[in-house]
Amino acid sequence: MRKFTLDAEKPNYAMRKTLLILLATLLYGGNFYGQTKVDDLVSIEFPGTVLRNDTTQYKPKVLKVYTKKGDELYLLQRLAIYREEDLKRLPASAKQLDDFYKEILAGLIKGMERNGYLFRDSTQIKQGEFKAYSLTYEDLKSGKKCAESKVILLNKSIYSATYASREHFDFFNKDNFLSSLTIDMTKNPQQIVEGSLPTSAVVGDSV
Repeated sequence: MRKFTLDAEKPNYAMRKTLLILLATLLYGGNFYGQTKVDDLVSIEFPGTVLRNDTTQYKPKVLKVYTKKGDELYLLQRLAIYREEDLKRLPASAKQLDDFYKEILAGLIKGMERNGYLFRDSTQIKQGEFKAYSLTYEDLKSGKKCAESKVILLNKSIYSATYASREHFDFFNKDNFLSSLTIDMTKNPQQIVEGSLPTSAVVGDSV
């Protein structure tokens, strides 16, 4: 009579190989997103490997967290407001907050236009209980939408999350990224500082 035996090693090896492939796919493939802590206050989801460019030890104090997938750029920038004269000018009322945003957005738009992103429009939005702005851009040559940013002032920093792609702008990926921005409310973030004056800071953005 012919005997059949089970080779325990082969199924285990095959199972391990399958699990490794699955894990690699989850970590590095497809549209997998992972929540990334930018600082103690803000986190956002990036697809793929996240890179950091930190100049907060110097001036201007800018932190860039980003990743690229082909033509797509996912970018979160944090600009620290650190000069004493600017700290004294942080908005102390809703009206001053609006004035603050006008100057900040003007600087961001100029920075984007220097890189070939033509400003299309801006919309005031809400990020939880906070006032924020959405900025959209189109390609200077094709006229197609190619970038969108969400800008928000929190405490002593300006955060700008940007999704950009000139050739393969994906609305689903853009929405996933920008909507994933999360604020840690346990840190008591604020936008209006008592006793401040309207700011005259000028900010530039680069993609």
